[in-house]
Amino acid sequence: MANTKIPNELLEIGAKAFGTSSIMIGDSTTGTISGANYNTGLGVDVFAALTTGDNNVAIGFAALDANTTGGSNVAIGLDALGGNTTADSNIAIGRGALYVNTTGADNVAIGRNALVANTTASNNTAVGRSALAANTTGTQNTALGMDTLKAATTASNNVALGYASMQSATTGANSVAIGYAALDAVTTNSNNVAVGYNALTTSTAEGNTAVGYESAKSNTTGYRNVSMGKESFKDNTTGNQNVAIGNNALEKNTTANDNTAVGFQALTANTTGHSNVSLGKSSMEANTTGDSNTAVGFYAFAANTTGTNNTAVGYAALDANTTANNNTAIGSSALSLNTTGTDNVAVGRNALDASTTGNYNTAVGSHSLGKNTTASNNTAMGYGALSEVTTGGSHAAFGMRALTENTTADNNTAFGHDAGRNITTGSDNVAVGSYALDALTTAANNTAVGGAALGALTTGTQNTALGRTAGDSITTGSYNLCVGYNTDTGSVSSDRRFVIGQDFVGTTNNAVHIGASGGHVRNDFLDDATWDHVSDVRKKTNIEDNSMGLEFINKLRTVIYNYKAPSEYPKEWTEYDANITEPYCKDKKIGLIAQEVKKAIDELGIKNYDGTWGERPDGQQEIGPSDYIYPLIKAVQELSAKVIELESKIEE
Repeated sequence: MANTKIPNELLEIGAKAFGTSSIMIGDSTTGTISGANYNTGLGVDVFAALTTGDNNVAIGFAALDANTTGGSNVAIGLDALGGNTTADSNIAIGRGALYVNTTGADNVAIGRNALVANTTASNNTAVGRSALAANTTGTQNTALGMDTLKAATTASNNVALGYASMQSATTGANSVAIGYAALDAVTTNSNNVAVGYNALTTSTAEGNTAVGYESAKSNTTGYRNVSMGKESFKDNTTGNQNVAIGNNALEKNTTANDNTAVGFQALTANTTGHSNVSLGKSSMEANTTGDSNTAVGFYAFAANTTGTNNTAVGYAALDANTTANNNTAIGSSALSLNTTGTDNVAVGRNALDASTTGNYNTAVGSHSLGKNTTASNNTAMGYGALSEVTTGGSHAAFGMRALTENTTADNNTAFGHDAGRNITTGSDNVAVGSYALDALTTAANNTAVGGAALGALTTGTQNTALGRTAGDSITTGSYNLCVGYNTDTGSVSSDRRFVIGQDFVGTTNNAVHIGASGGHVRNDFLDDATWDHVSDVRKKTNIEDNSMGLEFINKLRTVIYNYKAPSEYPKEWTEYDANITEPYCKDKKIGLIAQEVKKAIDELGIKNYDGTWGERPDGQQEIGPSDYIYPLIKAVQELSAKVIELESKIEE
């Protein structure tokens, strides 16, 4: 190849051609350069040692003066790439840029003393005066800005953008610093990210991420923290494993650990409180030392200072709480006025929203326990359940509007839609079932289980009803018992009518009624204490004389006996139990033997003996002692007839 021809004008100022398309201006002394191609040099001592290196540009005194075979380098400035020998593809712009680099390749240094100490490291980019100035063998760093990464020596894989960012780092790796003085105090620790003016500016720890103006500004040894937002986590010094996202989030945190704050001013006043979670603008903004709290929503838990183990989810949930512990509020304004009440649970819009100092309350449903102020030990589940209670305590209300009108009464329980809805001051009532006790107001000590059970009762007390619509006609009556579907006393003001069965009405006060819609028996326990039942001829048909009389009675044997143990019963009986070797009752009894009764019936050819003798499915034989009254009446009648007959004969 022919050497480059140089115009006369350049020759007159000392231009020299060499190799192929190479030119040098400013010095006549060079190395053995005949084999070096496509080089351009301008300045005294440029290319002083060049032999075969190609595609280089050197501008400035002693630029690339030690380069021998290195190619594709650009050196602009006094001593730029002054020590480079065989390295390729470096760019150095500025006095002393990449000054002592020998074999490091693919570096970019722009600015006075940028990468000035680099020797063999490759793939670094330094833009700005003294950027990466101390780097010797650290690779794959990027530094943009005056004094960025200026102390780094062997650190690798760092990115620093902004004046003095990461300026103290020496060997720390895998960090990113963007902004004035970002991460400027870190030395040997790695894996940090700082973006923003003074972000993580005093930190010496590892594993932190700070994004925003003065984010985590005061952090020193706190590690594995994440901070994003203007002045977020600003005052933290040694707190670890915190997350702050949002302007001023966790701003005052100093030494506390394991907090998460997301939102403008979330947990902004927290200092040493740990293990808190705060999501939403101003959520937990006043918390200082409270621990283990969770707040999600605008102003959620906003006033809390030292309260612990609380959970607030929803707009203004628990926002007045200051020092109380162990509360849970989920829903807009849930428990919003609570200050020192503890161990409360509120789920639903405005649930327990008036409570201030009440404890151990549970409200689930919009407006449930909505007016509760200082009362404790209440449980309400359902829209509007216990919504009017103020100071009444120890209630349980489950269902829409259950116990909704209760104010100051205590110890009521209601399960079901509108159950006990109108109770105001009546206490110690139980209503289970839709509309059960729904008309009751001030009465106490009533129990209603079943839909609409005792549904009309207003002021009556100590009534018990079990079954749908049981006792639903009673209004002012007291001490009644109705058990069974649609059983009732038959009077709005009845007292002590006990009605047990299905779909029938009692008739008399101070009496037990047992039966069903087809009929019942009654025992007047304050009168004759005997069982009465209807014997009206209008209910009967196929009436005929009874034949069981004296002859039948005379065939019966009355006995005294003891019961056997269940282990002695026939094995086919359902009551047989080989493990029970003692009888249930050890007292002597008097009665009849069922088998003997059956024998008498058969001997006399009696066909209609219902109740006198029977047999169960497992073979046990039974009798009904009360049914023997009628054969006895017949026997007495027969004896009376004989007496009359005998008297007549005597008279004759």
